[in-house]
Amino acid sequence: MITRQARTMTHNSVSRYYELDISSKSVETFGNGLPLIVCLHGGGSNPAAVRNQSRFYDLIEENGEFIAAYPRGTTNSFGSGHYWNDGRDFNDGSPQTAQ
Repeated sequence: MITRQARTMTHNSVSRYYELDISSKSVETFGNGLPLIVCLHGGGSNPAAVRNQSRFYDLIEENGEFIAAYPRGTTNSFGSGHYWNDGRDFNDGSPQTAQ
């Protein structure tokens, strides 16, 4: 059985949202020593979309040998969609400021 958890962490005084998929079998078998796969969504997307596209939850359910994390990027200069700071400016020419 997969447990989905919504969490936040704070870095440089900025709260960042992410979701986790963890199998109960994983915790029972491996404790806290599990590999973590970080799944980054595409520009303008969100954690739920990349979860459904990647289907890592099927692999977790099948063998329970890892945890999948789906962080949410920051909003663009228009305040819409979520993106990652990959070093490029936004389409409107404004710089990305997320760290």
